[in-house]
Amino acid sequence: MTKLGESTINDGTHNYTDYIRIKAQIFGRVQGVGFRGFAKRYGNALGLAGWVKNLYDGSIEIVAEGEKTKIEKYITLLEKGPTWARVDRITVSRFKFKGDLDSFHVKYWYFMSYLIKLRCL
Repeated sequence: MTKLGESTINDGTHNYTDYIRIKAQIFGRVQGVGFRGFAKRYGNALGLAGWVKNLYDGSIEIVAEGEKTKIEKYITLLEKGPTWARVDRITVSRFKFKGDLDSFHVKYWYFMSYLIKLRCL
């Protein structure tokens, strides 16, 4: 039997019982201080898959998958953030591992990409 947030997937070479997916939202002074780069760098260093992006309300959203122990270490790093950040609050939701993410990357606002294409910025 699996607990909430756990999944048992066996692809023949890996047993993903100890893998989970999280969705985190970080509040505080987290935009314009290198938080996305920080989240990407440590996500890749821990061997996690996922993405990080700025939200319109000034917070940051992260979706990540990986081994439970590495995810917990990652959450601890996110609670501290990079040097110039101030993390006031973090919310974390845990889900079943899906395995549909690849390496860690930064997602950018599509509107900003659109403006860049139009050469408005």
